[in-house]
Amino acid sequence: METYSFNREFDVIVAGDVIEHVENQGLFLSNIKKHLKKDGKLIITTPNAKWTTVFLKPNPTHTLWHDIYTLRRILSLTGFSIDYYRYYFGNKKQYNFLQKILTLRQSIIVIASIK
Repeated sequence: METYSFNREFDVIVAGDVIEHVENQGLFLSNIKKHLKKDGKLIITTPNAKWTTVFLKPNPTHTLWHDIYTLRRILSLTGFSIDYYRYYFGNKKQYNFLQKILTLRQSIIVIASIK
């Protein structure tokens, strides 16, 4: 994922719950940029680093966790800008009272384009 070449460019690339598993996320995003058309869009979903299960019981297959600030930074460093982002509840079926009160969200979706 960090160096694979498709030998073509795409209008849209979706990295759904992938970035947090990649060893070198900067290289991964740079490689995506090489495969994205100039006016193309990158769509990323990832768990929210501030979600309770991320810091209380982290997934051992994740290399890094993101919130919107770290995503904005790594995307900027690799030549992307965020067009849209939103926190959403993700795939969790139930939320406890405190999570609902604090409106914590399990996941983040980002739509980005090349600067």
